[in-house]
Amino acid sequence: MPRDTLFKVGARYRVLSDFQTLNDAFVAGEIVAFREAVYGRYDCCYAYRFSSQLDPKGKSWYLRDGDIDHSRELFLEVDAESGDGALLTSTP
Repeated sequence: MPRDTLFKVGARYRVLSDFQTLNDAFVAGEIVAFREAVYGRYDCCYAYRFSSQLDPKGKSWYLRDGDIDHSRELFLEVDAESGDGALLTSTP
């Protein structure tokens, strides 16, 4: 059964700490916009894809089947109106 996407398409998120994925480096304080989540059945993981002003090609964060979801430790949703951070919440 696929995982629920914790991110909302088009929403912006502040990166809370520096971290590296296989192909991309996320920088603390960077603002990224969520584009899509895709599942790679051969890799058994989701790729959460973001637009980034720091990287024109965009960035991806991966979550493998069975891994613990640490998205709340890595991303904070940015309120579109005020620009302030708001806790990332999943929607049912």
